[in-house]
Amino acid sequence: MEIEISNNNENYQYISRGLHIYNNEHGNTEYFKNRDEKPKEKEVFGCYAFEDGELVGGMVVYEELQWLHIQKTFISDKHRGKNIGSAIFKRLEEYVRQRNLVGIKVETLDFQAKGFYEKVGCKLLYELKDCPRGNIEYGFVKYIGGEKNG
Repeated sequence: MEIEISNNNENYQYISRGLHIYNNEHGNTEYFKNRDEKPKEKEVFGCYAFEDGELVGGMVVYEELQWLHIQKTFISDKHRGKNIGSAIFKRLEEYVRQRNLVGIKVETLDFQAKGFYEKVGCKLLYELKDCPRGNIEYGFVKYIGGEKNG
């Protein structure tokens, strides 16, 4: 047996397709019962704020497993503290409702936006020390349509 670490797209597609088919056959919820056979790639998109035509911040997101995942958040230094992040987050909550998603999930580091996510009503799920070494990662969720299954 050989083991390799690589970015081979064919290998990635094989694993992705195999897991998708397995999940469709064995998943025990409505989500898995009605999916097509072709796995969908994550489409990354953003919710951006502009002031006088200038991009001042935004959140890069993707949908996965009926959740909206915030991948990146940034507000320019001179625009922080003006509730721009809160306005963007509120717009993403509307998006989640429109798409009938469960909620929003996000990870942030100790020096980033922990207080912000608490402020907008996210629930802290975990704290992971040394991720990376010397820092703490926090995992948050916010159920939008009401908490399901726990």
